[in-house]
Amino acid sequence: MNEREGREDWASSIESNVSPGDTTPGRGRSGERKTVNISDGDVDVLAKAFDVFSHAVTDLQKAFISREGRLNSLNLELDQIGEETDAAAKYIENILQSITNGVIVFDLKMMVTHVNRAGSELLRIVSSEVVGRPLAEIFNVPHDDYECPWGGSGEIFLPGRGGRNGMHVAYTFSPLTDPSDGVIGSLVVFSDVTPLKHLEEQLQRTQRLSAMGEMAAGLAHEIRNPLGSLELFSSLLRRELEEGTGKAQLADNILMSIKTLTSITSNLLYFAQPCTPSPKPVSID
Repeated sequence: MNEREGREDWASSIESNVSPGDTTPGRGRSGERKTVNISDGDVDVLAKAFDVFSHAVTDLQKAFISREGRLNSLNLELDQIGEETDAAAKYIENILQSITNGVIVFDLKMMVTHVNRAGSELLRIVSSEVVGRPLAEIFNVPHDDYECPWGGSGEIFLPGRGGRNGMHVAYTFSPLTDPSDGVIGSLVVFSDVTPLKHLEEQLQRTQRLSAMGEMAAGLAHEIRNPLGSLELFSSLLRRELEEGTGKAQLADNILMSIKTLTSITSNLLYFAQPCTPSPKPVSID
């Protein structure tokens, strides 16, 4: 039954029970019977009031349905935004965990807020155990860098942990900002440069050996020239001595020693001088 039919039935029921101009018996406070006169105008007023009330209810229902639909739409948008935010956070977290360098994030109070997987492995720590602790307890850098940890860099040596040898670490501090470029913390990116340090030490050792080789080559060159003169004069002296005499034997020994020294100096020169290959075609038949 629609609203119009309801109003008509309600009005007709009143009209059927009470005719215009008739009196309806009733009882007052003292129990005496009283009569109430209901006119056609009263019925029209009541019908109009019921009609206004019905329209108001209908408008409220429409408004409620509209608000409910809008609310559902907003909830869907919020759910979608939440899913996108969670996906972006997971994506950034995956990037952070996939970086091969160690990353430690800390707030303005120098308290650690996050450590990635590489940082935990390099420092031999558990990230969940160091979150909320001062940075200085797990990553000791010079005090000057702590005074302004927004752009410092350098190298330090960290003692070994968990049965592991110490390592040389290169680090760089960078500011952590919010969307309005306000500094809310900082992060330090570090890596193990111990293999590079070993290579540098080997290079320095090689350079020292090269310098020693050049010096030895210079000495050998300076020594070989007088050795040539000694060998020449000893040969001349040997010719003047008779065979089988003691002096002849001494001269032979001198010549042999000079030849040995000449061979050693020549080998030093060959070792110090770079060997330049000279390729030539050969037959493999």
